[in-house]
Amino acid sequence: MGSGQSFNMQAEKRKSIEMREVKMVLDHFRSDGFFVLFFSVNQSYDLRCTKDKKDKYVEVKGTTTEGKKIILTRNEIEFARTHKDDYFLFIVSNMICSK
Repeated sequence: MGSGQSFNMQAEKRKSIEMREVKMVLDHFRSDGFFVLFFSVNQSYDLRCTKDKKDKYVEVKGTTTEGKKIILTRNEIEFARTHKDDYFLFIVSNMICSK
């Protein structure tokens, strides 16, 4: 019972970090006048930000570390390569988890 609970706590912390990091970047783009859609579940990016009929595709990675190393999926890398001018990677580092 304890190990399952511990795993769930880790999953809850990861989800909490993910939602905070995405909200930070989402707020950044909205404050700059972008219309922002959240796509994390079914796309190779988290946010599509549109302004002046131009799209920016944004992948957000968050970590409790300094963020010197991150993991990208094969699909995220391929999408970034095919959308070089419109793809942005935001790394939110040193996230703090409360209990």
